[in-house]
This record gives sequence, structure tokens and C-alpha cells, in this order.
Amino acid sequence: MTRGPRRNHSLAFKANVALAALKGKQTLAELAQIYDVHPQGFGLAGGHHA
Repeated sequence: MTRGPRRNHSLAFKANVALAALKGKQTLAELAQIYDVHPQGFGLAGGHHA
């Protein structure tokens, strides 16, 4: 199995994804699909961020 290259996201992209997650209008799974990222990449999925 070969992996593709790691993607480096810009700070602006990360900020847009974070703002969308904080708004809470969509689930993390929906946001992951919209922004083409893995749900664990949000850092909120672990539940230890209060």
C-alpha cells in the first residue's frame, strides 16, 4: 500500500475549518467530508478539550 504525500494546510485553511467547527452547525464528520480532512485532525474528537 502506498501513501500519498502529506498535505500541508495553510493557516487560513485551518482557521476556516476551526471556525466552522466552533459554529457547531455541522458534525465533525460532515466538516471532515466538506474540507477533505480526517475527523481526528480536528483535535476536538478526543473529548478532552473543555
